[in-house]
Amino acid sequence: MEHIGAIMIRETFLQNSSTVESLLEIGPGASPIFAGSSVEYFDVMSADELRQRFSEHGAPIGNVPEHIHHVSRTANLADVDKKFAFAASSHNIEHQPNLVKHLQDVANLLEDNGAYLLIIPDKRYCFDHFVPETTLPDILGAYLENRTVHSARAVVADRILTGHNDAHRHWAGDHGAPKGHLFYPAAEEEWKKSEGGYIDVHAWQFTPDTFTRILFQLRELGLNPFLTDFVGETPHNRFEFCARLVKAP
Repeated sequence: MEHIGAIMIRETFLQNSSTVESLLEIGPGASPIFAGSSVEYFDVMSADELRQRFSEHGAPIGNVPEHIHHVSRTANLADVDKKFAFAASSHNIEHQPNLVKHLQDVANLLEDNGAYLLIIPDKRYCFDHFVPETTLPDILGAYLENRTVHSARAVVADRILTGHNDAHRHWAGDHGAPKGHLFYPAAEEEWKKSEGGYIDVHAWQFTPDTFTRILFQLRELGLNPFLTDFVGETPHNRFEFCARLVKAP
């Protein structure tokens, strides 16, 4: 199993990857991790729509990219009609309803030996602490169902099992408590009102070890088009880890 367990903070990871020939950043929202003339952005909204959305929620809008080069309302990466040397995403892959399809779609956008750079939340140290870790059957089930929106289970888990998001407290062993089952009626109402539409929650809960293992298992099944070049351990008092996947020949 490929797993380089060095600790790497996002600042070092991004600095080491700062010189790129061409890069597509997926889902930059209001927090892009790359900028420059060689970087293009993919999102479900235009830059103006993103600024309006974040403004309505009271979030800072100053970091929204000036331009979103590739807009797909259905988040379909197949809508992008060019190839890149790199793809990147930060706190995005856990939102993908169908992880296998996402990996395959990203690989299709990459040149030979292209790399996918990821920053991923570690469920142990973020609000997902009480949500069970993702398993291989979870991933394969979503793939077989060709899932395009999140399951009712994912929505309910987010609404009743998530807790605080203070990494320092989690590292200190203070996990607080999940929201609890009394939040279920609101989750049920939200699910019914969506009428099968997209509700934005985490589909997957990873640690560096489980992410590495699932990628390896998917690779053995012929479903993962990437080789795992690097998956770092989560740095102390942080709630995210870094990974680099390389498109297999």
